[in-house]
Amino acid sequence: MDRIAECSGTIVLPDGTAVCNPCTRTDWIGGKLPKGTPVLVDDRPEI
Repeated sequence: MDRIAECSGTIVLPDGTAVCNPCTRTDWIGGKLPKGTPVLVDDRPEI
C-alpha cells in the first residue's frame, strides 16, 4: 500500500475505503509521522 493511514487504528474496508477506528484514541510519542510512534491513549470497547 502506498498511502499513509490518517490515524492509528485505521480500518480498511474491502472496497479500499479507510476509516479511523471509533473505539480508540491515540497520540504520538516523538512527534507525528514520519518520525513519531503512535500510542494508545484511550480504548472504548463498548462502541
